[in-house]
Amino acid sequence: MGFRGGGVVVSLFVELWEGFNFFLRLFALDNINEGAIELFTGGRFDGDESGVSLHFAEVWSKAPLTGFGVGLRGEQALDNALIEYFLYGGIVGLAFYIAILAVILWVAFRGLKTDPVHGKLLMSLWILINGAGIGAPVLTINRSSIFLWIILVITFGVLSKRKPLLFPKAHISQLQKASAGHLVTISS
Repeated sequence: MGFRGGGVVVSLFVELWEGFNFFLRLFALDNINEGAIELFTGGRFDGDESGVSLHFAEVWSKAPLTGFGVGLRGEQALDNALIEYFLYGGIVGLAFYIAILAVILWVAFRGLKTDPVHGKLLMSLWILINGAGIGAPVLTINRSSIFLWIILVITFGVLSKRKPLLFPKAHISQLQKASAGHLVTISS
C-alpha cells in the first residue's frame, strides 16, 4: 500500500471520525482566547461551572462524609479519580483511595531497595495512576483496570517473596512466640 493507499486510509479515517472537528479545535487560532486549560480539557477543570467543581460542590453540600454510593446515581462518566471516589464514598471513600495510593508508593520505595526492577515498575505505575487519575479513575475504570490490578498484585507478590512488605520478619517471629500455646497461630 503505497502513498496513495495511505492517503485513502487517512481520508476515510477523517471522514468517519465524528470527533475530527473537535480535534481541529486544538489548532484553531480563534480558540486561543479560551485559555489552555479550557481548550485542552474541554472545560472539565476550568472555571466555576466545570464538571469537577459541580460534582464536588454537590457532594460537599449533601453527603460529605459518605458520598452518594455506587450505582445510586445511575451511570455517570467522571473525569477525575479523586472526584469519583469522593462522589461515591465521600471523605471515607477518598481516604481509602489515598490510602491505596500511599501503600503502592510505600511498597514501591521498599521495592527500590530490595528489587530495583520491580520497585521501578511500581513507582512508574504509581506515577501513571496519579497522572491518568486527573482524566479518569484508572483503578476502577470499566474493563481495563483488571490488567492494572493483575500487574500490581503480581508485583506485590514478587516483592514480598524477596522481603516482607508489611511486617519485618522479626516482628512476625515475635507474634509467633506471643501466640504459642494459644489457639491462634501465625505462620509465615
